[in-house]
Amino acid sequence: MNKSKNFVYSLIYALLLLSSCSNKSSTLLTSDEYKQLLQQTVLVIPDSLLTEDQRQFIKELENFIYDNSYVMDNRIHLSVGRDAFKSAGIPEHYYDIILYQFNEVNDFVNKPHPEYPDYSFNLDSLLRVAKGQ
Repeated sequence: MNKSKNFVYSLIYALLLLSSCSNKSSTLLTSDEYKQLLQQTVLVIPDSLLTEDQRQFIKELENFIYDNSYVMDNRIHLSVGRDAFKSAGIPEHYYDIILYQFNEVNDFVNKPHPEYPDYSFNLDSLLRVAKGQ
């Protein structure tokens, strides 16, 4: 992963962590269901413990997400459904996990942050950087 992707990936991860404090979910998954599903994935394994196959899978998953994501009205969306994940060889529960994470990021980015009155998040710019555009 190049430096800009590392930065964007880290920023999105940080946004996810910050937004999880709100205990608010706008997906079909509850917070507990999300946590349970997440534990069944390679996404919770530290990089230093990943096998080469797991690293390759994560890279393919990231590329699939970058290729099939778009931003509209400062909200990140998937342009594909569950079947596309399955067709790409990605277990279907990753679809639910990504939707949950996207909704958490959207909720966090689009709510007021009085502690940072002059700062706004531009998801379109972040996604373009992540895609290397």
